[in-house]
Amino acid sequence: MNGKRHFTLIELLIVIAIIAILAGMLLPALNKARLTAHAANCLNNLKQQGNALTLYTDDNNGYLVFAYGTATQMGTIVLLPYLGSSKKFGVDFTDEDPLKFKPYLCSAPYKHKYRGIVSSYGFNNAISTCRIFGYNNYAPQKIQRLRKPSLLMGIADGRLCLPGYTNNFGALGTTADYEGVGEEVRYRHNGKTNVTYMDMHAAPKYLIGDNYLSDLEFFGRNQEPYSVLID
Repeated sequence: MNGKRHFTLIELLIVIAIIAILAGMLLPALNKARLTAHAANCLNNLKQQGNALTLYTDDNNGYLVFAYGTATQMGTIVLLPYLGSSKKFGVDFTDEDPLKFKPYLCSAPYKHKYRGIVSSYGFNNAISTCRIFGYNNYAPQKIQRLRKPSLLMGIADGRLCLPGYTNNFGALGTTADYEGVGEEVRYRHNGKTNVTYMDMHAAPKYLIGDNYLSDLEFFGRNQEPYSVLID
């Protein structure tokens, strides 16, 4: 006899069962940590966009960007140099070969593509009688006109233009979808959406029910009417 002891089948099965139990206990914690990291990275993206928007308005007499428009108007494009990128539409990226730029990309699912930019975020376009950002032939506002900017959504998780809280496609249809199914304000972080407010601070927010109607200050239904056509 060599004195060596071998595991029995029962002992081996017990060890496997213990490992499976421990894995089952650890996986939810690891998944939660992963989701927390996604949310933190996303919030950092929105802080960067808020800083870029501040610099842009400082350089443009207080006027905000366009949520939707031509390639020379689009907020996602005109903010690129303020985010440290020298990329130019039609030269470095196109609709067919879009730009994937880290400050515009949340690691959670769903992204859209428009004017050659892949993005996880959208601009507030909730109130047609009060355009905060520019939209086609409608001019953007000056940031100084906005009421209660610390409560007003500027940029948030979601599609290109954010008409409010619903789950339909709105005006853009599916033309802007890039990854996943189109949605408006997106609750991708444990039931919360990350937001850049119009005082340029960034924070997560729970959206419960039809916030488009009930959360007036968030979507801007309390704002002074503003609808100026560009000649």
